[in-house]
Amino acid sequence: MNTPQQLEIQAQVKVNEVAKKIVQELERTSLSKRMLATRTGLSVNTIHNLVNGRNCTIKTLILVASALNVDPVTFFETSQTTTV
Repeated sequence: MNTPQQLEIQAQVKVNEVAKKIVQELERTSLSKRMLATRTGLSVNTIHNLVNGRNCTIKTLILVASALNVDPVTFFETSQTTTV
């Protein structure tokens, strides 16, 4: 059984992975944090916190996904590496 501290660490790792995927989408779409903030109606500070793995709510993720034209599930998918 995981301790509360272990669960907190696991959750933060997942939040960091989500943040990384948002940054990748920003790069893919050539959007700045400011532009994303404008599209979502969120503050630039909120976007900054989000891409740095802080203050991640489901509502925020849905707004960001919509602004980036991706399914919110995209942020939680794990990449599978195939080796030959």
